[in-house]
Amino acid sequence: MLCRYLADNYGLTNNKVLGINLRILDGETKNVVVNHVADLVKDFTSKGFVRIVFISFGFGGFEYKFLDNDSIIAQKRSFKSRVEDLMIFNEELNPRQVLRLFNY
Repeated sequence: MLCRYLADNYGLTNNKVLGINLRILDGETKNVVVNHVADLVKDFTSKGFVRIVFISFGFGGFEYKFLDNDSIIAQKRSFKSRVEDLMIFNEELNPRQVLRLFNY
């Protein structure tokens, strides 16, 4: 039960959890999107969401593009520094596993 293990390990059980994902965009667009999403995350945390989880998508993507490089944007200081206590999943999960994470 990988999903149960991850949910327990990342403190997703019995908490209000917000799962997010961002794709790599061109420089100008990325800055606008990152700022907007960071503001939305702050709004959600003010409403009681206590766990913010960045989940990389791209399961079964191209062999040479692990996770389609989604995790790159989560690691960028422009985003990570604006979202307190951001948890980043580096595991490659299929869509069913992602949905199961929020079942506990």
